[in-house]
Amino acid sequence: MEYYTRIRNAREDKDWKQYEFAKEVGINHKAYNFYETGTRKIPLDVMDRIVSKLEISFDYAFEIDGDLKHDYVSANIQNLGKKMREIRKEKKLSQIAISSLIGCSQQSLSQYEKGKDIPPEVLKRFCQEFGLSADVLLERREEKLSTDNCE
Repeated sequence: MEYYTRIRNAREDKDWKQYEFAKEVGINHKAYNFYETGTRKIPLDVMDRIVSKLEISFDYAFEIDGDLKHDYVSANIQNLGKKMREIRKEKKLSQIAISSLIGCSQQSLSQYEKGKDIPPEVLKRFCQEFGLSADVLLERREEKLSTDNCE
């Protein structure tokens, strides 16, 4: 199931109408509809507001972990690229190797590591590929970032 479908299901489970929810998170209703249907990619900062309001984790939305419970702080998106770079270097992998694993170009990965906005799809694939928690990587949950599962 795609992450935007899990977001929609979580919103519906809380009995929020789409237009009401969009207003609550400060998003234009039409734009939110595009996000929730997968027509438009959700910027990571907007996704942070959405999952926080829905009280779900990024891991739940990404199907990394089935735990729906949310008691996290807002995501630290600014450090994400730096952490991805540290993991890549720790695993002694090149940008080309990582980019082919997670389905983006080497140039895009280079920009992500420098702080450019990372699309949720890329973050999801990165976490899945290396067995990482998106919530821990985004500092929404206080837990040691373990890359022991990484191949």
